[in-house]
Amino acid sequence: MVLLTLGGEKIYPRVVTTALVLRLAALALVVPTHGALGAAIVWSLGTIATSAILVRLCIRRTGIDPSVMILFRART
Repeated sequence: MVLLTLGGEKIYPRVVTTALVLRLAALALVVPTHGALGAAIVWSLGTIATSAILVRLCIRRTGIDPSVMILFRART
């Protein structure tokens, strides 16, 4: 949400929409053969990938790291 509120109004919906379309396509391929477990795996991997992309974009565009990983960095 940091990216969305700090000037990413154009890129955020594009990333989320593209991710949704790719997830739905992957679901169409995986669910017939692997069922609910395949759907859960596809959806989880899609969520992880989308979140990683949005975090990278946020860091690049705003300089703010919205991820939990900032808590584990050494303080200087």
